[in-house]
Amino acid sequence: MWEQNALDFEKNWYIMCFSAKKGNKHITKALPDYPNYIAGSENDYELVKEIKNLLNEAELVCWQNGDQFDGKKINTRLIYWGLGPPSPYKTIDTKKIAKRYFAFNSNSLDNLGEFLKIGRKVKHEGYELWQKCMQGDLKAWKRMKHYNKQDTLLLEKLYLKLRPFIKDHWPVIRDKVACPKCASENIQRRQNT
Repeated sequence: MWEQNALDFEKNWYIMCFSAKKGNKHITKALPDYPNYIAGSENDYELVKEIKNLLNEAELVCWQNGDQFDGKKINTRLIYWGLGPPSPYKTIDTKKIAKRYFAFNSNSLDNLGEFLKIGRKVKHEGYELWQKCMQGDLKAWKRMKHYNKQDTLLLEKLYLKLRPFIKDHWPVIRDKVACPKCASENIQRRQNT
């Protein structure tokens, strides 16, 4: 038997980087993008504040495993900094969609991207990349941002590929009803007789 509970930890985690797409605009930020950054800094206040601002503007957030992971991590940093919760938003979690409607060998973003021939995650040196970023290596930060941006691009492709299979998906775009399959607003109501 293995003991799986952490006995202790050296320090609390923090958010180093995020990537999002709002409309046609990509936003990818890392700690060095903020004015008060010092190499090795763990202060993610400005970054977390920017994430909250994006969530405040969102009606719908699409993410991969975000209901289980990202959303909880964001909330943890929001409460840590005393920023309070963001405005309510709905979520589409592509990992949940993959599990609900399909039987893929793996529901990871990289494996789904490869299987569906829509792209792959960026390969990098693993945990060493995070360590280099934590030490203030600006080239490592650049790779981290590239890695995050590719995840966002791949997520969008995955969502568009999965969307036609979602039975209860009826997106509302700017207060207009749209087709759940293609997001077109050119729709018509039909009555069954």
